[in-house]
Amino acid sequence: MRRSATPWLVLGVAAVTAAVWVANRAYREVRDWGAEPAELVRDLPGDDLLPDAEFARTRAVNIDASSELVWRWLMRSGRPRGGWLRGRWLGQFDGYALTLALIEPPRVLVLWQGGAGQPWDLTWAFMIIDAPGGWRRLVIRTRARAHPGLLGRIWLTAFRLLDPLTVAATRRMLLDVKYEAEASRLDPLNG
Repeated sequence: MRRSATPWLVLGVAAVTAAVWVANRAYREVRDWGAEPAELVRDLPGDDLLPDAEFARTRAVNIDASSELVWRWLMRSGRPRGGWLRGRWLGQFDGYALTLALIEPPRVLVLWQGGAGQPWDLTWAFMIIDAPGGWRRLVIRTRARAHPGLLGRIWLTAFRLLDPLTVAATRRMLLDVKYEAEASRLDPLNG
């Protein structure tokens, strides 16, 4: 007598559905890691470059250091290890160059990627904002818009699918800048 595979199939589909649901809930909790509700809706420098963005994420951290120290460590955090600013063109990320769209030291850095030949337009904005109690908020906002056509749609879909990985990478960068800025505030020889 042969057993039916139907109960196992139903159980497998239910397990996969539950895993996807749990992963989606977990991602929704961390996708805008550290950002306050007001920061999610606030207009920030660089937003005007992509007013019709199809993708936007804001992440942030509190830092107990001056804007100048936070800025110094933010500038050192860019790839390659030497920092973000290496002339007009910035570091290559998987073959796509980032250009400097706006810089207002020690508060604002906005990077741009896009234009002809690119599958999307993207801004990556870094803001250092004064917070209560002498703290600084380092806020990072990423915005993207696909170019028309199938390739643009595919790239934007891939960008969205990879966003859980960028949550971890952005969080690591924010915490590294926080650690270094606070350490150099406490130990001036470290800066």
